[in-house]
Amino acid sequence: MEQIQLLPPEVWVYVLSYLNTEEKHTVRFCCKHLKNLVDHPSLWRDYTVVLSDLRRYTYGFWDTLNYRSLTRVTVRHLGRKEWRRLVKFLPSLSTIVFVDGGRQYKEKYLDALSRFPDLRGVGVRNAIWDEPVLGHNLAVQLGRRLTQLSVCNVRLPNTVQFVNSVSHLVNLRYLLFHQQGEGYGLDTVRPVPCSVFHNLLLNLTKLKHLSWGMKGEPPEPLPDDYFNPADPDQPGGNSLTTYTTTIPPSVTRLTLRVAITLKDMDSIAPKVPGLEHLDIEQNRSSGSLCRRIPMLFPQLKTLRIRFFRREPEKDLLSLHKLRHLVRLELIVERSFILRDYLNGHPWPSPSVQELISELQELSENRITVITTMRQRNPLRECDCVWEGD
Repeated sequence: MEQIQLLPPEVWVYVLSYLNTEEKHTVRFCCKHLKNLVDHPSLWRDYTVVLSDLRRYTYGFWDTLNYRSLTRVTVRHLGRKEWRRLVKFLPSLSTIVFVDGGRQYKEKYLDALSRFPDLRGVGVRNAIWDEPVLGHNLAVQLGRRLTQLSVCNVRLPNTVQFVNSVSHLVNLRYLLFHQQGEGYGLDTVRPVPCSVFHNLLLNLTKLKHLSWGMKGEPPEPLPDDYFNPADPDQPGGNSLTTYTTTIPPSVTRLTLRVAITLKDMDSIAPKVPGLEHLDIEQNRSSGSLCRRIPMLFPQLKTLRIRFFRREPEKDLLSLHKLRHLVRLELIVERSFILRDYLNGHPWPSPSVQELISELQELSENRITVITTMRQRNPLRECDCVWEGD
Protein backbone atom coordinates (compact mmCIF):
# COMPACT_ATOMS: atom_id res chain seq x y z
CA MET A 1 0.00 0.00 0.00
CA GLU A 2 2.77 2.45 0.94
CA GLN A 3 4.68 1.58 -2.24
CA ILE A 4 1.61 2.33 -4.35
CA GLN A 5 1.35 5.79 -2.85
CA LEU A 6 4.96 6.61 -3.73
CA LEU A 7 3.86 7.42 -7.28
CA PRO A 8 1.79 10.58 -7.84
CA PRO A 9 -1.90 9.93 -8.64
CA GLU A 10 -1.58 11.42 -12.13
CA VAL A 11 1.07 8.82 -13.00
CA TRP A 12 -1.17 5.99 -11.81
CA VAL A 13 -4.09 7.39 -13.80
CA TYR A 14 -1.91 7.46 -16.90
CA VAL A 15 -0.87 3.84 -16.36
CA LEU A 16 -4.46 2.72 -15.71
CA SER A 17 -5.60 4.38 -18.94
CA TYR A 18 -4.02 1.49 -20.86
CA LEU A 19 -6.36 -1.05 -19.24
CA ASN A 20 -9.68 -2.14 -20.68
CA THR A 21 -12.89 -1.92 -18.65
CA GLU A 22 -12.65 -5.45 -17.26
CA GLU A 23 -9.04 -4.96 -16.19
CA LYS A 24 -9.87 -1.66 -14.49
CA HIS A 25 -12.58 -3.31 -12.44
CA THR A 26 -10.19 -6.10 -11.45
CA VAL A 27 -7.61 -3.58 -10.22
CA ARG A 28 -10.35 -1.64 -8.44
CA PHE A 29 -10.89 -4.52 -5.98
CA CYS A 30 -7.25 -4.54 -4.80
CA CYS A 31 -7.45 -1.74 -2.24
CA LYS A 32 -9.23 1.50 -1.45
CA HIS A 33 -6.44 3.66 -2.88
CA LEU A 34 -6.56 1.87 -6.25
CA LYS A 35 -10.36 1.97 -6.15
CA ASN A 36 -10.25 5.77 -5.97
CA LEU A 37 -7.66 5.94 -8.74
CA VAL A 38 -9.66 3.66 -11.06
CA ASP A 39 -12.76 5.81 -10.52
CA HIS A 40 -10.95 8.95 -11.69
CA PRO A 41 -13.25 10.78 -14.17
CA SER A 42 -10.57 11.05 -16.88
CA LEU A 43 -10.55 7.23 -17.21
CA TRP A 44 -14.28 7.14 -17.98
CA ARG A 45 -14.66 10.22 -20.15
CA ASP A 46 -15.78 8.29 -23.26
CA TYR A 47 -17.46 5.39 -21.49
CA THR A 48 -21.13 4.49 -21.94
CA VAL A 49 -22.82 2.49 -19.19
CA VAL A 50 -25.71 0.12 -20.03
CA LEU A 51 -28.60 0.24 -17.55
CA SER A 52 -31.75 -1.87 -17.19
CA ASP A 53 -34.18 -2.51 -14.34
CA LEU A 54 -32.99 0.52 -12.39
CA ARG A 55 -34.62 -0.66 -9.16
CA ARG A 56 -31.82 -3.18 -8.58
CA TYR A 57 -29.03 -0.60 -8.35
CA THR A 58 -27.80 0.54 -4.92
CA TYR A 59 -27.02 4.05 -3.76
CA GLY A 60 -23.34 3.10 -3.87
CA PHE A 61 -23.65 2.25 -7.56
CA TRP A 62 -25.14 5.65 -8.38
CA ASP A 63 -22.50 7.38 -6.26
CA THR A 64 -19.77 5.62 -8.25
CA LEU A 65 -21.26 6.72 -11.58
CA ASN A 66 -21.46 10.30 -10.35
CA TYR A 67 -17.90 10.20 -8.99
CA ARG A 68 -16.72 9.04 -12.43
CA SER A 69 -18.68 11.93 -14.01
CA LEU A 70 -20.37 9.56 -16.46
CA THR A 71 -22.61 11.43 -18.86
CA ARG A 72 -23.60 8.75 -21.39
CA VAL A 73 -25.98 5.86 -20.81
CA THR A 74 -27.78 3.21 -22.81
CA VAL A 75 -31.09 2.15 -21.31
CA ARG A 76 -33.62 -0.56 -22.03
CA HIS A 77 -37.31 -0.25 -21.28
CA LEU A 78 -37.88 2.17 -18.40
CA GLY A 79 -41.10 2.55 -16.44
CA ARG A 80 -42.32 5.92 -15.22
CA LYS A 81 -40.67 5.47 -11.80
CA GLU A 82 -37.41 4.38 -13.41
CA TRP A 83 -37.32 7.55 -15.53
CA ARG A 84 -37.72 9.56 -12.32
CA ARG A 85 -34.92 7.54 -10.74
CA LEU A 86 -32.61 8.25 -13.69
CA VAL A 87 -33.36 11.97 -13.50
CA LYS A 88 -32.72 11.96 -9.75
CA PHE A 89 -29.41 10.09 -9.71
CA LEU A 90 -27.87 11.14 -13.06
CA PRO A 91 -29.27 14.61 -13.79
CA SER A 92 -26.19 15.72 -15.76
CA LEU A 93 -26.51 13.14 -18.56
CA SER A 94 -25.55 14.47 -21.98
CA THR A 95 -26.40 11.38 -24.06
CA ILE A 96 -29.18 8.81 -23.69
CA VAL A 97 -29.65 5.89 -26.08
CA PHE A 98 -32.84 3.86 -25.80
CA VAL A 99 -32.41 0.29 -27.14
CA ASP A 100 -34.40 -2.92 -27.58
CA GLY A 101 -37.61 -1.75 -26.00
CA GLY A 102 -39.54 -4.85 -27.03
CA ARG A 103 -42.85 -3.03 -26.54
CA GLN A 104 -45.13 -0.57 -28.27
CA TYR A 105 -44.69 3.01 -27.09
CA LYS A 106 -46.76 6.14 -26.91
CA GLU A 107 -45.79 9.72 -27.71
CA LYS A 108 -45.25 10.76 -24.08
CA TYR A 109 -42.79 7.95 -23.32
CA LEU A 110 -39.72 10.12 -24.02
CA ASP A 111 -41.09 13.30 -22.41
CA ALA A 112 -38.73 12.75 -19.46
CA LEU A 113 -35.82 13.68 -21.77
CA SER A 114 -36.72 17.34 -21.33
CA ARG A 115 -35.80 17.04 -17.63
CA PHE A 116 -32.09 16.57 -18.40
CA PRO A 117 -30.73 20.12 -18.76
CA ASP A 118 -27.39 19.04 -20.29
CA LEU A 119 -28.86 16.58 -22.81
CA ARG A 120 -27.24 16.91 -26.24
CA GLY A 121 -27.58 13.47 -27.83
CA VAL A 122 -30.53 11.06 -28.14
CA GLY A 123 -30.67 7.64 -29.80
CA VAL A 124 -33.59 5.25 -30.34
CA ARG A 125 -33.10 1.64 -31.49
CA ASN A 126 -35.27 -1.39 -32.29
CA ALA A 127 -38.72 -0.34 -31.12
CA ILE A 128 -42.29 0.21 -32.28
CA TRP A 129 -44.12 3.49 -31.72
CA ASP A 130 -47.92 3.72 -31.85
CA GLU A 131 -47.69 7.51 -31.78
CA PRO A 132 -45.03 10.05 -32.87
CA VAL A 133 -41.59 9.44 -31.31
CA LEU A 134 -40.86 13.15 -31.25
CA GLY A 135 -44.04 15.04 -30.43
CA HIS A 136 -44.43 18.77 -31.01
CA ASN A 137 -43.96 19.72 -27.34
CA LEU A 138 -40.81 17.60 -26.93
CA ALA A 139 -39.37 18.91 -30.21
CA VAL A 140 -39.88 22.48 -28.98
CA GLN A 141 -38.29 21.75 -25.58
CA LEU A 142 -35.25 20.04 -27.12
CA GLY A 143 -35.12 22.18 -30.24
CA ARG A 144 -32.08 24.26 -29.34
CA ARG A 145 -30.37 21.72 -27.09
CA LEU A 146 -29.97 18.58 -29.17
CA THR A 147 -26.90 18.37 -31.39
CA GLN A 148 -27.01 14.62 -32.12
CA LEU A 149 -29.99 12.41 -33.01
CA SER A 150 -29.81 8.76 -34.03
CA VAL A 151 -32.85 6.63 -34.95
CA CYS A 152 -32.49 3.13 -36.40
CA ASN A 153 -34.83 0.17 -36.88
CA VAL A 154 -37.80 2.00 -35.36
CA ARG A 155 -41.25 1.40 -36.81
CA LEU A 156 -43.00 4.76 -36.99
CA PRO A 157 -46.68 5.54 -37.48
CA ASN A 158 -45.85 8.40 -39.85
CA THR A 159 -42.33 8.93 -41.20
CA VAL A 160 -43.09 12.30 -42.78
CA GLN A 161 -44.38 13.64 -39.47
CA PHE A 162 -41.19 12.46 -37.75
CA VAL A 163 -38.92 14.11 -40.32
CA ASN A 164 -40.87 17.36 -40.06
CA SER A 165 -40.41 17.28 -36.27
CA VAL A 166 -36.66 16.69 -36.65
CA SER A 167 -36.45 19.77 -38.90
CA HIS A 168 -37.21 21.88 -35.79
CA LEU A 169 -34.01 20.66 -34.07
CA VAL A 170 -32.08 23.54 -35.58
CA ASN A 171 -28.79 22.89 -33.74
CA LEU A 172 -28.35 19.31 -34.94
CA ARG A 173 -24.84 18.58 -36.14
CA TYR A 174 -25.18 14.81 -36.39
CA LEU A 175 -28.24 12.96 -37.74
CA LEU A 176 -28.61 9.22 -38.32
CA PHE A 177 -31.95 7.97 -39.62
CA HIS A 178 -32.21 4.43 -40.98
CA GLN A 179 -35.79 4.10 -42.06
CA GLN A 180 -37.97 1.13 -41.13
CA GLY A 181 -41.45 0.30 -42.42
CA GLU A 182 -44.58 2.10 -41.17
CA GLY A 183 -47.45 0.55 -39.22
CA TYR A 184 -47.53 -3.16 -38.51
CA GLY A 185 -47.50 -4.72 -41.97
CA LEU A 186 -44.60 -6.00 -44.01
CA ASP A 187 -41.62 -3.75 -44.60
CA THR A 188 -43.04 -1.53 -47.32
CA VAL A 189 -40.54 1.27 -47.00
CA ARG A 190 -41.24 4.34 -49.08
CA PRO A 191 -38.57 7.03 -49.33
CA VAL A 192 -39.21 10.30 -47.55
CA PRO A 193 -40.68 12.63 -50.20
CA CYS A 194 -38.07 14.80 -51.86
CA SER A 195 -39.76 18.07 -50.78
CA VAL A 196 -39.89 16.93 -47.11
CA PHE A 197 -36.25 15.85 -47.16
CA HIS A 198 -35.15 19.11 -48.78
CA ASN A 199 -37.02 21.08 -46.11
CA LEU A 200 -35.11 19.11 -43.45
CA LEU A 201 -31.73 19.86 -45.03
CA LEU A 202 -32.48 23.55 -45.44
CA ASN A 203 -33.60 23.92 -41.82
CA LEU A 204 -30.64 22.05 -40.31
CA THR A 205 -28.03 24.62 -41.30
CA LYS A 206 -25.47 23.35 -38.75
CA LEU A 207 -25.64 19.71 -39.85
CA LYS A 208 -22.17 18.22 -40.48
CA HIS A 209 -22.84 14.48 -40.60
CA LEU A 210 -25.84 12.74 -42.18
CA SER A 211 -26.42 8.97 -42.32
CA TRP A 212 -29.66 8.33 -44.22
CA GLY A 213 -30.84 4.87 -45.17
CA MET A 214 -33.77 2.55 -45.67
CA LYS A 215 -34.37 -1.17 -45.46
CA GLY A 216 -34.71 -2.68 -48.93
CA GLU A 217 -34.83 -0.91 -52.27
CA PRO A 218 -37.25 1.93 -53.06
CA PRO A 219 -40.08 1.11 -55.51
CA GLU A 220 -38.56 3.57 -57.99
CA PRO A 221 -35.16 5.32 -58.32
CA LEU A 222 -34.57 8.42 -56.22
CA PRO A 223 -34.34 11.71 -58.15
CA ASP A 224 -30.84 12.98 -58.86
CA ASP A 225 -31.38 16.12 -56.82
CA TYR A 226 -32.53 14.18 -53.72
CA PHE A 227 -29.46 15.22 -51.70
CA ASN A 228 -29.15 18.63 -53.31
CA PRO A 229 -31.96 21.07 -52.43
CA ALA A 230 -32.26 23.97 -54.84
CA ASP A 231 -31.22 26.86 -52.61
CA PRO A 232 -28.14 28.86 -53.67
CA ASP A 233 -27.72 30.34 -50.17
CA GLN A 234 -27.72 26.96 -48.40
CA PRO A 235 -26.60 24.28 -50.83
CA GLY A 236 -26.84 20.64 -49.84
CA GLY A 237 -24.53 17.81 -50.86
CA ASN A 238 -23.62 16.63 -54.32
CA SER A 239 -26.33 15.18 -56.55
CA LEU A 240 -27.16 11.49 -56.13
CA THR A 241 -25.64 10.79 -59.53
CA THR A 242 -22.34 12.17 -58.28
CA TYR A 243 -22.21 9.66 -55.44
CA THR A 244 -23.19 6.67 -57.59
CA THR A 245 -20.89 7.33 -60.56
CA THR A 246 -17.91 9.08 -58.99
CA ILE A 247 -16.63 10.41 -55.66
CA PRO A 248 -16.33 14.14 -54.98
CA PRO A 249 -12.63 15.19 -54.85
CA SER A 250 -13.23 16.98 -51.52
CA VAL A 251 -13.67 13.65 -49.70
CA THR A 252 -11.04 13.07 -46.98
CA ARG A 253 -12.64 10.07 -45.23
CA LEU A 254 -13.76 6.94 -47.07
CA THR A 255 -15.27 3.65 -45.84
CA LEU A 256 -15.76 0.80 -48.32
CA ARG A 257 -17.80 -2.14 -47.03
CA VAL A 258 -17.72 -4.15 -50.24
CA ALA A 259 -15.30 -6.63 -51.77
CA ILE A 260 -12.78 -4.64 -53.80
CA THR A 261 -10.02 -5.49 -56.25
CA LEU A 262 -6.80 -3.70 -57.08
CA LYS A 263 -8.49 -2.45 -60.25
CA ASP A 264 -11.24 -0.89 -58.13
CA MET A 265 -8.66 0.89 -55.98
CA ASP A 266 -6.79 2.13 -59.05
CA SER A 267 -10.00 3.77 -60.29
CA ILE A 268 -10.92 5.30 -56.93
CA ALA A 269 -7.53 6.79 -56.01
CA PRO A 270 -7.39 9.63 -58.63
CA LYS A 271 -10.81 10.87 -57.51
CA VAL A 272 -9.77 11.43 -53.87
CA PRO A 273 -6.27 12.98 -53.96
CA GLY A 274 -6.56 14.36 -50.42
CA LEU A 275 -7.83 11.19 -48.73
CA GLU A 276 -6.63 11.03 -45.10
CA HIS A 277 -8.73 8.25 -43.54
CA LEU A 278 -9.49 4.92 -45.21
CA ASP A 279 -11.50 1.92 -43.97
CA ILE A 280 -11.47 -1.11 -46.29
CA GLU A 281 -11.87 -4.87 -46.41
CA GLN A 282 -9.08 -7.27 -47.36
CA ASN A 283 -10.23 -10.47 -49.02
CA ARG A 284 -8.98 -12.98 -51.57
CA SER A 285 -9.89 -10.75 -54.49
CA SER A 286 -7.92 -7.80 -53.07
CA GLY A 287 -4.48 -9.17 -53.95
CA SER A 288 -1.45 -7.32 -52.55
CA LEU A 289 -3.53 -4.39 -51.41
CA CYS A 290 -1.11 -3.15 -48.74
CA ARG A 291 1.65 -2.93 -51.30
CA ARG A 292 -0.43 -0.60 -53.50
CA ILE A 293 -1.93 1.65 -50.82
CA PRO A 294 1.16 3.90 -50.31
CA MET A 295 1.23 4.68 -54.03
CA LEU A 296 -2.53 5.21 -54.33
CA PHE A 297 -3.22 7.18 -51.13
CA PRO A 298 0.03 8.86 -50.01
CA GLN A 299 -1.75 11.36 -47.68
CA LEU A 300 -3.31 8.75 -45.37
CA LYS A 301 -3.16 9.48 -41.65
CA THR A 302 -5.30 6.58 -40.43
CA LEU A 303 -5.97 3.22 -42.05
CA ARG A 304 -8.36 0.49 -40.95
CA ILE A 305 -8.24 -2.92 -42.66
CA ARG A 306 -10.79 -5.64 -41.93
CA PHE A 307 -9.52 -9.10 -42.85
CA PHE A 308 -11.93 -11.87 -43.82
CA ARG A 309 -10.84 -15.51 -43.44
CA ARG A 310 -7.18 -14.58 -43.62
CA GLU A 311 -4.41 -12.86 -41.68
CA PRO A 312 -2.13 -9.96 -42.64
CA GLU A 313 0.79 -11.06 -44.79
CA LYS A 314 4.30 -9.83 -45.60
CA ASP A 315 3.05 -6.98 -47.81
CA LEU A 316 1.84 -5.27 -44.61
CA LEU A 317 5.39 -3.92 -44.21
CA SER A 318 4.88 -1.71 -47.28
CA LEU A 319 2.67 0.56 -45.19
CA HIS A 320 5.72 2.14 -43.56
CA LYS A 321 6.05 4.13 -46.81
CA LEU A 322 2.96 6.14 -45.80
CA ARG A 323 4.82 9.12 -44.35
CA HIS A 324 1.78 10.64 -42.66
CA LEU A 325 0.30 7.42 -41.25
CA VAL A 326 0.02 7.46 -37.45
CA ARG A 327 -2.73 4.93 -36.73
CA LEU A 328 -3.26 1.48 -38.24
CA GLU A 329 -6.10 -0.84 -37.21
CA LEU A 330 -5.93 -4.52 -38.15
CA ILE A 331 -9.30 -6.15 -37.47
CA VAL A 332 -10.40 -9.72 -38.12
CA GLU A 333 -13.78 -11.42 -37.76
CA ARG A 334 -14.77 -12.39 -34.24
CA SER A 335 -15.59 -15.90 -35.49
CA PHE A 336 -12.05 -16.11 -36.89
CA ILE A 337 -10.56 -15.05 -33.54
CA LEU A 338 -12.78 -17.45 -31.57
CA ARG A 339 -11.99 -20.39 -33.84
CA ASP A 340 -8.25 -19.85 -33.55
CA TYR A 341 -8.51 -19.22 -29.81
CA LEU A 342 -10.30 -22.56 -29.31
CA ASN A 343 -7.53 -24.20 -31.33
CA GLY A 344 -4.91 -22.68 -29.07
CA HIS A 345 -3.86 -19.84 -31.41
CA PRO A 346 -4.17 -16.28 -30.01
CA TRP A 347 -4.89 -13.15 -32.00
CA PRO A 348 -2.70 -11.60 -33.12
CA SER A 349 -0.75 -14.74 -33.92
CA PRO A 350 3.03 -14.82 -33.36
CA SER A 351 3.66 -14.32 -37.09
CA VAL A 352 1.37 -11.29 -37.23
CA GLN A 353 2.90 -9.89 -34.05
CA GLU A 354 6.31 -10.23 -35.65
CA LEU A 355 5.11 -8.31 -38.72
CA ILE A 356 3.71 -5.55 -36.49
CA SER A 357 6.99 -5.21 -34.59
CA GLU A 358 8.92 -5.02 -37.86
CA LEU A 359 6.51 -2.42 -39.25
CA GLN A 360 6.88 -0.25 -36.16
CA GLU A 361 10.65 -0.53 -36.40
CA LEU A 362 10.60 0.51 -40.06
CA SER A 363 8.40 3.51 -39.23
CA GLU A 364 10.54 4.42 -36.20
CA ASN A 365 7.51 3.83 -33.94
CA ARG A 366 5.53 6.53 -35.72
CA ILE A 367 2.65 4.14 -36.47
CA THR A 368 0.41 2.96 -33.64
CA VAL A 369 -0.98 -0.48 -34.49
CA ILE A 370 -4.28 -1.58 -32.96
CA THR A 371 -5.51 -5.18 -33.16
CA THR A 372 -8.48 -5.08 -30.79
CA MET A 373 -12.03 -4.01 -31.58
CA ARG A 374 -12.61 -0.52 -30.26
CA GLN A 375 -15.48 0.26 -27.91
CA ARG A 376 -18.74 0.80 -29.69
CA ASN A 377 -20.25 4.28 -29.76
CA PRO A 378 -23.94 3.39 -29.22
CA LEU A 379 -25.18 6.77 -30.42
CA ARG A 380 -23.34 6.82 -33.74
CA GLU A 381 -22.95 3.11 -34.52
CA CYS A 382 -26.21 1.25 -34.87
CA ASP A 383 -26.61 -2.45 -35.68
CA CYS A 384 -26.65 -1.62 -39.42
CA VAL A 385 -23.03 -0.53 -39.53
CA TRP A 386 -21.38 -2.16 -36.50
CA GLU A 387 -19.34 -5.26 -37.33
CA GLY A 388 -18.19 -5.98 -33.78
CA ASP A 389 -21.09 -8.02 -32.46
